[in-house]
Amino acid sequence: MTPEELEVAVLEGDVGRVMALIRGASEVDRRAAGSRALALQKRSGSFKAYRAETTKLDGYRSRASTLSLLGTGSAAQIRSGSWMRSAEGAFELLSCRPPELLLEITPWLIDTYRWDRGWERVRQLVRSGAMPRPECDEYYLGMLSDRLPRAHVLEDPELLEHEIWRLFEIEGTQELSLADHDKFGWSWAEVFLGLAASDLDKRTRFLDASLAALERDFIAFRAGWFSRFHEALKPTDDERAGRTTVYLRLLRSPIPATVSMAAGALSNIQKAGRLDGAELLAYVTPALQARAAGTAKSALRLIDRAVRTKPALAPRASVVATEGLSHASADVQAAALAIIEKAEDRSDGALAVALARHRDDVSVSLRKRFNVLGGPAPAASPAAPAPAAELPARASGDPFATLQRISPIETLPELVEAIAHVYETSGPPDEIERVLDGVSRLSAERPPDFDRLVRPIRKRADQIQARRHPRDREVLGAYGDGNAAVAVAALVAAWVDGVEPVHMPAPRVTLGCYLVGRVAEIAHWAVARTAEPMLAAPTHTAGWIEPNVLVDRLVARLQAGRTDEKWFWFDMIQAMLRLLPLGREEALARARSLPTRSECVLALRHALGDQVRIGPTQALWIAAARCRNPDGDDPVVGAAHGGLGAGGAEAGRFSLAFVSDPKSMGLPALATDPRVETLSSGLPTVLLSVERTSPYGLKECVGFIDWLRLIWPQSRRSWFAVSATVFAGNIDWWQAEWENRRRLEPLFEPWTAIGPEAALLLAVALQAKEPGEQGLAVEAAIALIADGRLRLGLVSAAFAALEELMAEQPERHYPRRLLQPHRFAGAMERVAAASAFHAGAGQEILASTLAFFASTRGHAPVPVGQLASPLRLLIELGAQLGRPVPESTRPTLARVASGKGETARLAGQLLSS
Repeated sequence: MTPEELEVAVLEGDVGRVMALIRGASEVDRRAAGSRALALQKRSGSFKAYRAETTKLDGYRSRASTLSLLGTGSAAQIRSGSWMRSAEGAFELLSCRPPELLLEITPWLIDTYRWDRGWERVRQLVRSGAMPRPECDEYYLGMLSDRLPRAHVLEDPELLEHEIWRLFEIEGTQELSLADHDKFGWSWAEVFLGLAASDLDKRTRFLDASLAALERDFIAFRAGWFSRFHEALKPTDDERAGRTTVYLRLLRSPIPATVSMAAGALSNIQKAGRLDGAELLAYVTPALQARAAGTAKSALRLIDRAVRTKPALAPRASVVATEGLSHASADVQAAALAIIEKAEDRSDGALAVALARHRDDVSVSLRKRFNVLGGPAPAASPAAPAPAAELPARASGDPFATLQRISPIETLPELVEAIAHVYETSGPPDEIERVLDGVSRLSAERPPDFDRLVRPIRKRADQIQARRHPRDREVLGAYGDGNAAVAVAALVAAWVDGVEPVHMPAPRVTLGCYLVGRVAEIAHWAVARTAEPMLAAPTHTAGWIEPNVLVDRLVARLQAGRTDEKWFWFDMIQAMLRLLPLGREEALARARSLPTRSECVLALRHALGDQVRIGPTQALWIAAARCRNPDGDDPVVGAAHGGLGAGGAEAGRFSLAFVSDPKSMGLPALATDPRVETLSSGLPTVLLSVERTSPYGLKECVGFIDWLRLIWPQSRRSWFAVSATVFAGNIDWWQAEWENRRRLEPLFEPWTAIGPEAALLLAVALQAKEPGEQGLAVEAAIALIADGRLRLGLVSAAFAALEELMAEQPERHYPRRLLQPHRFAGAMERVAAASAFHAGAGQEILASTLAFFASTRGHAPVPVGQLASPLRLLIELGAQLGRPVPESTRPTLARVASGKGETARLAGQLLSS
């Protein structure tokens, strides 16, 4: 066979001829044709066969080129070919290739033909003797394909003797592991259990292999499969006793489920009288530090039974039990103290040293019991005074004092550098605004080295646009991307090329459409080379503009003869929404001297508090109304431009509700009053109140959230209301919405008032499952309590609203749970640890919300067992502060205490304190 003969056969689409030539050739002749086969395959590969204009001949050529490459290429050439869809005939040719080549491409074969029985075909090559058994992980993990018939596995004797055992030694990948497969496919555990039931030797081997896998410290999700499988084998007492040492070693595992399984197995061994107490004490210490309180308590029960069986172990057991005193759970600490209290001789020096080491770890509620054993602290700290029930008023002073002035971009090199930064980070938002302003003011500059300066950012703009859908690349827009870099790239292209971009309407109106409108205006100025600063360019961080500066900018624009106001309406709208509430009187006095024929001047005067006639441009006057009274109604503007809903001439009132629309998927929705009937890209304050999620693609760009936050810094009510809806819809972290953390940032703004909407967002975020979201909410709560902006009544009202929402939730198989007392208690414990004052606030907040957590209304009330966490924290805070829970909480505690179990015991303890 010559390379020319093979090429002719491929181009003719003669699959049979290609296979005959390769089978009859020597390996030397095959390798000589490899380069030409690679070129043919890339030109006629499987992707090419599915174009609309392909013919039947193209399909034959595609398959022939694929077979020619498999039959002649080196391992590197085969792996670099185009995607290969069909395996028909492929493995027949591969059986003619050298075994070492087949071993080298085994991972590629299994991955490429995963959905075409790739692993089975590789296995056929192994069984036929064409290649030895591969030792790569991909070969063994390939067995986990959903398409692999169970009968095929059971009927392969060699497979049952070697391959399946390697699955217990390999952790697997994100897509291929025993844990992942059994969750979504047919159960390998059932196959293995069937083998263990029929073969005693295999049962023994499965028991040992599963424990060995747990000792390899695979991640928790994958390790969980092996612990569940081990318990599914139902080991007998004799089988467990023979593996006691392994179970003891597993107490040191970093995986909580593994430690829990090992502790349970050791408990069975101990009850059978087969566990040596001294050996237990040598291994049990790590289990006392297990994060799960139940696991740590199980370990303490093992120690307690060991001492009861062999009293001579008591001194050593007491020292070991002191490790439980550093556990976060007071229940674990109490169990550890109970073991130490049973020791007859407490004069042991080692015990005294151990007790002293853990003195500061013991919960306040257990200090009296601890002091009996270890003696009182050398110098007791004076008790902190209990804080008042109501937090102090907001601290006086200028909340805007922390703002920093923003310096505009002055030179082209500085502008180019700033644009490059925004390209890669889509922020920070103040930098985006500096870039927009810089392009506007420097658009007329064309120095001799202009092309050299802007060439890198112009080229990068094309690369950013190339990531978009082909039909959108020539269109200005962030509405389809949710990415500030895309908008800036379109602006740069317009500025450099001098060609105004196309501005097409979006499929739906969003906040992204409003931002696109702003960028389109700036692009118009850049193409016209007007060289003017933006009206809306922030003078200070967080998007604020000094009122006098805006008057100066507007005067300069009118003096330059810019009478066509339609080209800066968006800019004027944005500028009014950013006006600082300071210095407005002086700015109004100056604005009154401006010509009244300009509608923008009249709108600005109204925004600053003047009485003027209302003009016809709806968007301008709505922005002026929202600037004049951010959180109140504007009846004057409403008479001319009313009926737009929340965020228009009228301030919004917001609440959460479940809707019957199937498209809602059971998620809570935001209800606005008055209801928003129509949307316009020029009404950002209205859009802020209805935008549950952000513009398309926003999940890919966290920085875009920050840019949206700069739209209306004067009022955050709609922002907080929408954000509460977003957090409530993902409170259990069903989707990785990392951008949601940015929605909590306004809680830290010292000028932002905390009202019902902010309290609702904080209440939901403090119960978030995602640690980052909850941690940021904890920091916000600490800051808000410290500066007096958070009133306890607002928190109680927020939980009352959540409880009401849960009571009205339609019956669903999987209801949304917006009340998570165990998570809330964990968050409040961190808040209370900030200071004595925060501890008092934490007690008040927990006590005021307990009734809502304990509510029995609705079809999905909070399970009573979940109340244990807040009750434990209330006990600790009461002991720390030296005061009982408020009297208003006692009816709820009495009702809970009338039940059974741990929660009832804790409620009774609070009542008796």
